[in-house]
Amino acid sequence: EQCGEGAGLRFVVHGLWHWSPASPTDPNALSPRLVHNLRTKVPKGSIVIAPIKTSYEIEAVAPLYIVAAPLSHVADTKANRPRERYDDVKRWVLTNDPAIARKWGATWAIREGRLYRLSG
Repeated sequence: EQCGEGAGLRFVVHGLWHWSPASPTDPNALSPRLVHNLRTKVPKGSIVIAPIKTSYEIEAVAPLYIVAAPLSHVADTKANRPRERYDDVKRWVLTNDPAIARKWGATWAIREGRLYRLSG
């Protein structure tokens, strides 16, 4: 039976050598084309309305604001109104009601992976 640093080092090397991610790709990742369009077509600081999971990914790739994020990622304050935003985005996804996007000042939207400018 081997003990000591040698055995521990072999264990670590073996683990690192044979390591692979649990999921080889991110199922929620934005397409390269969408990322490119967010970075090049949408002015910095614009507000985008999109499904919640998509919104969360947007924050990671471009200097933009989103209407809502997953509730666990937002401070629950009166100013932030995370539940109201979350519920509004869920309703927007179902109805495409333009009043919801206007309410939150969104000038861009993403639906089914497609970015488009909202009319004023």
